[in-house]
Amino acid sequence: MVQEYQPRRFFRHAPNRLLERYFAKHKALAEVDFGALTETQVEPIYQAWLKLSDDARKEMEQDFQDIDELATEGGSKAILDEARWHGEDLAEQFASLTGFHEHAFWTFLERPKYWQGALAFHHADVVPFSYWRKRKNVPRKPASVDALSIRQLEQNLSNYFHKMQGRGENCKVDLYEEPGVKGLDEAPIVTRVHRTQGTGQRR
Repeated sequence: MVQEYQPRRFFRHAPNRLLERYFAKHKALAEVDFGALTETQVEPIYQAWLKLSDDARKEMEQDFQDIDELATEGGSKAILDEARWHGEDLAEQFASLTGFHEHAFWTFLERPKYWQGALAFHHADVVPFSYWRKRKNVPRKPASVDALSIRQLEQNLSNYFHKMQGRGENCKVDLYEEPGVKGLDEAPIVTRVHRTQGTGQRR
């Protein structure tokens, strides 16, 4: 069962040294002496967090929610798979870290190029089975992943959602190649779609 994201719980599980790096990059929480805190002393961090503006917290919370989502056994596997597809084996690196939150947070900071792919595949893995729609009449041939085909898929998705739900006028399709999958007959299609204009993002 996926655990709901909560800032205080996240700060308790995320290593202080990685939190310090993250906040320093965002020029936030400079008043907190992370080195003087134990890993379970989260109240000074949480209270300083509450003093940030709503806009600042909202931007950083999206990152924390994504890190929290990948801070599981399945999330770590998704990261390892994505890294291997890029030609890097992170197994030894992960063995030197402590816990799933450190795996995810370290990857977010140190290997950002793996992040969106791992997040997309993990998100697909945890979607309830009842949400999937099987298609048995898909031709057994490699997927068309050229630029023209991707643009056509974007347009078709945009037209579908606009007609059926009154939204989705601007869709962007990101292509991720799952390790070991060569054709549409070997695995379900996972498409990440988000809006290119307006507020928010759809996955």
